[in-house]
Amino acid sequence: MYLTLGLIILPLAANAVNIVLSNDDGWADSNIRVLYRTLKASGHGILLSAPSIDQSGTGSSMSPPAPLDYQCQYHTCPFGSPATGMWQTDPNITYVNSFPASAMDYGINISGPKRFGGRRPDLAISGINNGNNSGIAVPFSGTVGAAAHASILGIPSIVFSGQTSHRHAWKAIPPLHSRLYSALATNLTNTLLASGPPYLPPKTFLNVNFAAADPGLCDQERQRIALSAYSLQRDIIVRLERSP
Repeated sequence: MYLTLGLIILPLAANAVNIVLSNDDGWADSNIRVLYRTLKASGHGILLSAPSIDQSGTGSSMSPPAPLDYQCQYHTCPFGSPATGMWQTDPNITYVNSFPASAMDYGINISGPKRFGGRRPDLAISGINNGNNSGIAVPFSGTVGAAAHASILGIPSIVFSGQTSHRHAWKAIPPLHSRLYSALATNLTNTLLASGPPYLPPKTFLNVNFAAADPGLCDQERQRIALSAYSLQRDIIVRLERSP
Protein backbone atom coordinates (compact mmCIF):
# COMPACT_ATOMS: atom_id res chain seq x y z
CA MET A 1 0.00 0.00 0.00
CA TYR A 2 1.36 3.42 -0.90
CA LEU A 3 0.10 6.75 0.39
CA THR A 4 1.15 10.34 0.82
CA LEU A 5 0.76 12.51 3.89
CA GLY A 6 1.12 16.23 4.37
CA LEU A 7 3.65 17.48 6.90
CA ILE A 8 1.22 19.61 8.90
CA ILE A 9 1.16 18.49 12.54
CA LEU A 10 -1.33 19.86 15.02
CA PRO A 11 0.26 21.31 18.18
CA LEU A 12 -1.58 18.74 20.30
CA ALA A 13 -2.89 15.36 19.23
CA ALA A 14 -6.64 15.00 19.67
CA ASN A 15 -6.06 11.52 21.11
CA ALA A 16 -2.92 11.81 23.24
CA VAL A 17 -1.68 8.48 24.61
CA ASN A 18 1.30 6.95 26.42
CA ILE A 19 3.95 5.55 24.08
CA VAL A 20 7.11 3.48 24.55
CA LEU A 21 9.66 4.31 21.85
CA SER A 22 12.57 2.05 20.91
CA ASN A 23 14.85 1.20 17.96
CA ASP A 24 17.86 -0.91 17.04
CA ASP A 25 20.22 1.94 16.08
CA GLY A 26 20.84 2.96 19.68
CA TRP A 27 19.44 5.40 22.20
CA ALA A 28 21.68 8.29 21.10
CA ASP A 29 20.90 8.13 17.37
CA SER A 30 19.50 11.33 15.89
CA ASN A 31 16.43 9.68 14.36
CA ILE A 32 15.00 8.38 17.63
CA ARG A 33 15.80 11.58 19.51
CA VAL A 34 14.06 13.78 16.92
CA LEU A 35 11.05 11.45 16.85
CA TYR A 36 10.93 11.52 20.66
CA ARG A 37 10.76 15.32 20.66
CA THR A 38 8.22 15.45 17.84
CA LEU A 39 5.84 12.96 19.46
CA LYS A 40 6.22 14.74 22.80
CA ALA A 41 5.45 18.10 21.20
CA SER A 42 2.28 16.55 19.78
CA GLY A 43 1.04 15.95 23.32
CA HIS A 44 1.84 12.29 23.92
CA GLY A 45 3.48 10.83 27.00
CA ILE A 46 6.73 9.32 25.73
CA LEU A 47 9.23 6.94 27.28
CA LEU A 48 12.31 6.26 25.17
CA SER A 49 13.64 2.79 26.03
CA ALA A 50 16.33 1.79 23.54
CA PRO A 51 19.59 -0.19 23.39
CA SER A 52 22.71 1.42 24.81
CA ILE A 53 24.57 0.76 21.54
CA ASP A 54 23.75 0.00 17.91
CA GLN A 55 22.04 -3.40 17.81
CA SER A 56 21.09 -3.48 14.13
CA GLY A 57 20.35 -6.87 12.62
CA THR A 58 19.62 -8.64 15.90
CA GLY A 59 16.03 -9.54 15.02
CA SER A 60 13.91 -10.70 17.95
CA SER A 61 16.86 -11.73 20.14
CA MET A 62 16.45 -11.12 23.87
CA SER A 63 18.62 -11.33 26.97
CA PRO A 64 18.53 -9.84 30.49
CA PRO A 65 20.12 -6.35 30.64
CA ALA A 66 23.71 -6.46 31.94
CA PRO A 67 26.20 -3.85 33.20
CA LEU A 68 28.25 -2.30 30.41
CA ASP A 69 31.74 -3.56 29.69
CA TYR A 70 32.07 -0.84 27.02
CA GLN A 71 30.91 2.75 26.59
CA CYS A 72 27.40 3.65 25.51
CA GLN A 73 26.81 4.85 21.97
CA TYR A 74 28.65 8.10 21.16
CA HIS A 75 30.26 8.00 24.63
CA THR A 76 26.94 8.86 26.30
CA CYS A 77 27.72 6.71 29.34
CA PRO A 78 31.04 5.32 30.59
CA PHE A 79 32.47 1.84 30.86
CA GLY A 80 31.00 0.04 33.86
CA SER A 81 27.64 1.84 33.76
CA PRO A 82 24.64 -0.07 35.14
CA ALA A 83 22.47 -2.30 32.96
CA THR A 84 19.87 0.43 32.60
CA GLY A 85 20.14 4.18 32.91
CA MET A 86 18.64 7.53 32.00
CA TRP A 87 19.66 10.78 30.35
CA GLN A 88 20.98 13.32 32.83
CA THR A 89 18.53 16.05 31.88
CA ASP A 90 15.51 13.93 30.91
CA PRO A 91 14.55 10.80 32.90
CA ASN A 92 12.17 9.73 30.13
CA ILE A 93 15.12 9.03 27.82
CA THR A 94 16.53 5.69 28.96
CA TYR A 95 18.91 3.01 27.76
CA VAL A 96 18.74 -0.75 28.29
CA ASN A 97 21.98 -2.64 27.74
CA SER A 98 20.51 -5.49 25.74
CA PHE A 99 18.78 -6.23 22.44
CA PRO A 100 16.01 -4.03 20.97
CA ALA A 101 13.25 -6.50 21.91
CA SER A 102 14.58 -6.57 25.47
CA ALA A 103 14.68 -2.77 25.59
CA MET A 104 11.07 -2.67 24.42
CA ASP A 105 10.09 -5.32 26.96
CA TYR A 106 11.76 -3.35 29.76
CA GLY A 107 9.98 -0.18 28.72
CA ILE A 108 6.58 -1.87 28.56
CA ASN A 109 6.77 -3.94 31.74
CA ILE A 110 9.18 -2.15 34.10
CA SER A 111 10.02 1.49 33.40
CA GLY A 112 6.81 2.26 31.50
CA PRO A 113 4.40 1.57 34.39
CA LYS A 114 6.59 3.75 36.63
CA ARG A 115 6.35 6.57 34.09
CA PHE A 116 2.67 6.07 33.27
CA GLY A 117 1.12 5.82 36.73
CA GLY A 118 1.16 2.04 37.03
CA ARG A 119 -0.20 1.40 33.54
CA ARG A 120 1.45 -0.15 30.54
CA PRO A 121 1.72 2.03 27.40
CA ASP A 122 -1.14 2.41 24.94
CA LEU A 123 1.15 2.17 21.92
CA ALA A 124 4.67 1.04 21.03
CA ILE A 125 6.76 2.64 18.29
CA SER A 126 10.09 1.34 16.98
CA GLY A 127 12.32 3.54 14.84
CA ILE A 128 13.00 5.57 12.94
CA ASN A 129 15.34 2.96 11.49
CA ASN A 130 18.32 4.03 9.40
CA GLY A 131 17.44 2.27 6.15
CA ASN A 132 14.22 0.61 5.05
CA ASN A 133 12.94 -2.67 6.47
CA SER A 134 11.14 -4.61 3.77
CA GLY A 135 11.20 -8.01 2.11
CA ILE A 136 13.79 -10.45 3.40
CA ALA A 137 15.20 -7.84 5.82
CA VAL A 138 12.06 -7.81 7.98
CA PRO A 139 12.70 -10.84 10.26
CA PHE A 140 16.35 -9.86 10.80
CA SER A 141 15.67 -6.26 11.81
CA GLY A 142 16.04 -5.40 15.48
CA THR A 143 13.71 -2.45 14.94
CA VAL A 144 11.04 -4.84 13.65
CA GLY A 145 11.86 -7.31 16.43
CA ALA A 146 11.13 -4.68 19.08
CA ALA A 147 7.72 -3.88 17.59
CA ALA A 148 6.90 -7.56 17.09
CA HIS A 149 7.64 -8.23 20.75
CA ALA A 150 5.37 -5.37 21.80
CA SER A 151 2.54 -6.85 19.75
CA ILE A 152 3.09 -10.24 21.42
CA LEU A 153 2.63 -8.44 24.75
CA GLY A 154 -0.69 -7.06 23.53
CA ILE A 155 0.53 -3.52 22.75
CA PRO A 156 -0.36 -2.19 19.28
CA SER A 157 2.87 -1.23 17.57
CA ILE A 158 4.33 0.56 14.56
CA VAL A 159 7.73 0.25 12.88
CA PHE A 160 9.08 3.33 11.11
CA SER A 161 12.07 3.12 8.74
CA GLY A 162 13.57 5.57 6.26
CA GLN A 163 15.52 4.96 3.07
CA THR A 164 17.90 7.85 3.78
CA SER A 165 20.25 6.41 6.36
CA HIS A 166 23.06 8.86 7.08
CA ARG A 167 23.69 8.29 10.79
CA HIS A 168 24.04 11.25 13.13
CA ALA A 169 24.61 11.52 16.87
CA TRP A 170 22.01 13.01 19.19
CA LYS A 171 23.99 16.25 19.57
CA ALA A 172 24.25 16.98 15.84
CA ILE A 173 21.99 19.52 14.18
CA PRO A 174 18.96 17.40 13.23
CA PRO A 175 19.37 16.45 9.55
CA LEU A 176 16.61 16.86 7.00
CA HIS A 177 15.69 13.19 6.89
CA SER A 178 15.32 12.93 10.68
CA ARG A 179 13.00 15.94 10.77
CA LEU A 180 11.00 14.86 7.72
CA TYR A 181 10.55 11.25 8.81
CA SER A 182 9.66 12.27 12.37
CA ALA A 183 7.00 14.67 11.13
CA LEU A 184 5.50 12.01 8.89
CA ALA A 185 5.67 9.35 11.62
CA THR A 186 3.92 11.61 14.11
CA ASN A 187 1.25 12.49 11.58
CA LEU A 188 0.60 8.84 10.76
CA THR A 189 0.59 7.91 14.46
CA ASN A 190 -1.99 10.59 15.23
CA THR A 191 -4.10 9.43 12.29
CA LEU A 192 -4.08 5.84 13.59
CA LEU A 193 -4.92 6.95 17.13
CA ALA A 194 -7.86 8.97 15.84
CA SER A 195 -9.47 5.67 14.79
CA GLY A 196 -9.82 4.76 18.47
CA PRO A 197 -8.70 1.67 20.39
CA PRO A 198 -7.70 -1.08 19.92
CA TYR A 199 -6.00 0.67 16.94
CA LEU A 200 -4.83 -2.63 15.39
CA PRO A 201 -5.94 -6.28 15.44
CA PRO A 202 -4.29 -8.54 18.06
CA LYS A 203 -0.65 -9.51 17.41
CA THR A 204 -0.45 -7.20 14.41
CA PHE A 205 2.00 -4.39 13.78
CA LEU A 206 2.37 -1.83 11.02
CA ASN A 207 5.62 -1.66 9.06
CA VAL A 208 6.06 1.81 7.54
CA ASN A 209 8.89 2.61 5.13
CA PHE A 210 9.64 6.13 3.96
CA ALA A 211 11.23 6.91 0.59
CA ALA A 212 14.48 8.87 0.32
CA ALA A 213 14.27 12.32 1.89
CA ASP A 214 14.12 14.64 -1.10
CA PRO A 215 14.15 18.44 -0.52
CA GLY A 216 11.90 18.83 -3.55
CA LEU A 217 9.30 16.55 -2.00
CA CYS A 218 9.60 18.46 1.25
CA ASP A 219 8.81 21.69 -0.55
CA GLN A 220 5.67 20.07 -1.92
CA GLU A 221 4.77 18.75 1.56
CA ARG A 222 4.38 15.28 0.10
CA GLN A 223 6.37 12.09 0.58
CA ARG A 224 5.82 8.54 -0.61
CA ILE A 225 5.27 5.91 2.06
CA ALA A 226 5.06 2.12 1.83
CA LEU A 227 2.82 0.65 4.53
CA SER A 228 2.33 -3.05 5.31
CA ALA A 229 0.63 -4.91 8.13
CA TYR A 230 2.26 -7.98 9.67
CA SER A 231 0.68 -10.61 11.90
CA LEU A 232 2.44 -12.88 14.38
CA GLN A 233 1.32 -16.47 13.90
CA ARG A 234 3.00 -19.03 16.14
CA ASP A 235 5.85 -16.55 16.67
CA ILE A 236 6.40 -16.26 12.90
CA ILE A 237 6.03 -12.86 11.24
CA VAL A 238 3.53 -13.13 8.39
CA ARG A 239 2.72 -10.31 6.01
CA LEU A 240 -0.97 -9.61 5.60
CA GLU A 241 -1.95 -9.03 1.99
CA ARG A 242 -4.02 -5.93 1.31
CA SER A 243 -7.54 -6.61 0.09
CA PRO A 244 -8.19 -5.45 -3.50
